[in-house]
Amino acid sequence: MKNELMTLEKPRTDEKHLDGLLINESLRTEIESLRMQGYEVNFSPESERTDVAYNNVEAIVSMFERLKDGGEQYESGHRELVTQRQLGAASLVARLHMTPLQAFAAPFRAASRQVHHAREVTRQEILYSADKMPWHKQSGQAMALLTIAFAHELESEQTDGIYPTMSGLLGDEIFDITFDERSAGFLRGKTIEEASITAQQNLQGKSLDSAQASTQRRVKELHEFIDQPISQDFKEVVQYCTDSLGIRSRKDKVRGVISQYVDARLEREPKLKELTILSVGCGTALPIFEVAKALKDKGISPKVILLDQDPIALAAAQCLAEKEEFGLGDSIELHCRRLFSKLGSALDLSPVTQGRKIDIVEDTGLREYLPDRIYKSLTSALWESLAPGGVMSTGNMSAHRPQPEFLHGLMGWVPIVRMRDIATGFALHEASGITKGLTTAYVTPDGVYTLYISKKQ
Repeated sequence: MKNELMTLEKPRTDEKHLDGLLINESLRTEIESLRMQGYEVNFSPESERTDVAYNNVEAIVSMFERLKDGGEQYESGHRELVTQRQLGAASLVARLHMTPLQAFAAPFRAASRQVHHAREVTRQEILYSADKMPWHKQSGQAMALLTIAFAHELESEQTDGIYPTMSGLLGDEIFDITFDERSAGFLRGKTIEEASITAQQNLQGKSLDSAQASTQRRVKELHEFIDQPISQDFKEVVQYCTDSLGIRSRKDKVRGVISQYVDARLEREPKLKELTILSVGCGTALPIFEVAKALKDKGISPKVILLDQDPIALAAAQCLAEKEEFGLGDSIELHCRRLFSKLGSALDLSPVTQGRKIDIVEDTGLREYLPDRIYKSLTSALWESLAPGGVMSTGNMSAHRPQPEFLHGLMGWVPIVRMRDIATGFALHEASGITKGLTTAYVTPDGVYTLYISKKQ
């Protein structure tokens, strides 16, 4: 089976056709209904499509169709595999007279592993050839989003670019990191390998041997990712697929909305010189660094507190902060901690906030991985940490998004994303103690994400 995602065809199309692909009727209906109920929902897709990809609408439409066809091919093969493996396992259970519990523990688990392996082979045949596997191995991790964020600036064999490999602005300097006085707790004084091993022991309860093996694998895969040039066909995927449009528009929307908030504060407080930002589940922190850079450009000194449970992501954040493009090396503070207890309640933030009230709280890429109970627990804790007059930015992948089957199907992203409609996001905020009317929803122009901006009185 050959890789199906080659050079894009360019069918005739227009903005109306694009709207039909990206914005479905259920999204428009929900927005109208919520506005009638008194909720503020901001959605102006035509005026907000500023991503470079929209200069080539034909490429977006063509990629949509190609991924749709590839997804159908993948799902067809998956259904066939599952049926074959289940029948084989069921036959074995019958022959051996196993109990249901024994069956679950033996042949069905083996069959499940075989299906998973076969699914990965199918993904590679359709989407991930060998030169794309370094990206696929970053699935579910913050590094993968760098490829999407810098997609238009990546160099390929057919196009010029600023960055020669998949990792964009991030380079090999990450492997030279030693966490210094900007880092709290066990991070300080450790290399990324040492910090990763300690984090897996302390936060995940792994044995030393298991943590060392896992760290060795991750560092090897990170080397491969940072060293891998991007092929033209995969560059087109990360430029033009709807999920990529959503990732970049989410980042831009966070920067734009928080910039408006800061402008309004400057009107009220013209002598404002400092703002404290807390980014929870920060990953590489690229979106919040763009926010902080915008604050610096307005003459405000940002203090950026970064919280994540992955020290390798925090190492990447430290590298990016020190880049000339941001100049935020002296503005960051790193914390590597669990966000929740094993029972799902939000942990005490006081060791991170240290009595400081936060002006801007951001966790835009985190909520979609959380069940409702943890979502509410986190929201309450972050709202409590926010200073009067402060703003909280959260987000969730939309239940109305285009091509919802692509993320966990052909792309193979893990962990599972909980897609929510806009009303559910409002309800969860209110159940967390945020009064109706304090939160505005912003739907990205591609229909992929909903952002929730809550302003504390």
